[in-house]
Amino acid sequence: MGHLAEIGIQSGARPAISVAAADRARIVLAVVLIALAPDGRAAPETLVRVVQVCRGAPVLAGFGPAAVEELAGLTLRALATRGPDRVLADLRGLMTRPLAETALALAVRAAFQGGRVAPETAGILGGLATHLGLPAAWLSDLLDVLGALERPFV
Repeated sequence: MGHLAEIGIQSGARPAISVAAADRARIVLAVVLIALAPDGRAAPETLVRVVQVCRGAPVLAGFGPAAVEELAGLTLRALATRGPDRVLADLRGLMTRPLAETALALAVRAAFQGGRVAPETAGILGGLATHLGLPAAWLSDLLDVLGALERPFV
């Protein structure tokens, strides 16, 4: 992906963000956006959902909604031009298991719409779990828990 310099987080009036924090944000957003827009094309409501899900996540502490949206846009461009496999390959050496778990958990949460995950998105999430070295049982449990939390009650 190589867009750390493009983020502009350390310029202007925004507070400086460490390289480690920027790397964590890149990883999380790459995983979330691969789940929701692997071709790099995301509807505006998808970006709103990504920002909502990421807001308050400790892994993205220090990144406000505008910074998350800006970095998401850069990530989407990288996905469109390089594809999800190459984007993940760029980040592989930076990704610990706990960070992979957090990123996939946020991706699952973002994927829920109306208390459900679309079947095609569920397939992508399964592929991501495998690619990240996370067991299928872990993903299944995560889907069950977040499904209960995201269930609409009417």
